[in-house]
Amino acid sequence: MTDLASELLRLADTAARRRAWSEHVELLERAARAGSGDARMRLGTWWAEGYTVQGRTVVRRNVKRGLRALASAAADGVADAAAVLGTYYHEGKIVTRDMKAAARWYRRAMALGSEIGALNLSDLYEASGKRGLAR
Repeated sequence: MTDLASELLRLADTAARRRAWSEHVELLERAARAGSGDARMRLGTWWAEGYTVQGRTVVRRNVKRGLRALASAAADGVADAAAVLGTYYHEGKIVTRDMKAAARWYRRAMALGSEIGALNLSDLYEASGKRGLAR
């Protein structure tokens, strides 16, 4: 991540502590454009699910945009982004339930060092008897 992206993330976190939500999101978007996978992961989950604070919509739900941002973050090595995508496919709440896609994203998360990804993959295999989830 660039120094600029790191600084923008720091400023975004400061804006969040001040509850300046529009500024917070704007700074995260700038950090994402500057190369921050962490910012893309945060924005991706918010776009996929929508983000509301105290009854006020801060980020409107846009599932396609969210999935793209999460996949981009995962491609850049953000393990949590891959784990979130695995959970989305596993639970079927954001996207159509797809156990093969869930396993694929959990394996990616695990390869990136995510303990959550490994645990979720183990649970998925155990629940399915590993039927149809081989690579």
